[in-house]
Amino acid sequence: LASCGEASRLRAAIKAILDRIFDRSGLPDTAERLRERPYVVDVIVPEKAGSLFVGTGGERIRALIEEIGCDLNVVREPLPGIEAQKRVRVLARERERADLGV
Repeated sequence: LASCGEASRLRAAIKAILDRIFDRSGLPDTAERLRERPYVVDVIVPEKAGSLFVGTGGERIRALIEEIGCDLNVVREPLPGIEAQKRVRVLARERERADLGV
């Protein structure tokens, strides 16, 4: 996903993508799917941004986790073909929390 254009249009585009990704129609009842299938989104960020995202001693990422209410993990494995990028994995039990994490 390339980021260009107005912020409101980018947010609308990301929401539409997440709506399609998280379409859970046809899955078991709500309690069952919440327990077994958390929302997971991998966001690709420039590798240089990784240290800024985590912060000194991890304090920035801890503050984001507390503020957003979902888990955020910087994936250590490199992405094949795009070495200058890192994945930030957003994990949440609620769709709204996953949206906030992105």
